[in-house]
Amino acid sequence: MTLLKTRIQRIWSFVTIIYNLLGLIYLLGLYPHDPFYFDKSGFLGVLTLPIIIVSFAYRFVYSYPLYPIFIIQSIILLFSLLIVNFLTREK
Repeated sequence: MTLLKTRIQRIWSFVTIIYNLLGLIYLLGLYPHDPFYFDKSGFLGVLTLPIIIVSFAYRFVYSYPLYPIFIIQSIILLFSLLIVNFLTREK
C-alpha cells in the first residue's frame, strides 16, 4: 500500500511539473519577438492560466527582464507540489 501511494505521488508530481513547464513556455513566448513564440499559444495560456496568473501579470507590465518570471514560477511550483503532496497523502 505504501509503494502505491508513493507511486501516485510521483505521478502527480510529474504531472504538476509538466503543467508548470507548459505555463513557463507560454510565458517565455508571450510576445512575437520572444524565442518560444508560436501562433496558437493562446490555447496554452488558457490551459495553464491558474498556474501563470501572477507571472502573466508581471510579464504584461514588464516585458523584460525574464529572471523574475523564473523566480515566480519556481515559487508557484513549490506551492503546487506541496498541495499535490497534501492531496495524495495517506489518511
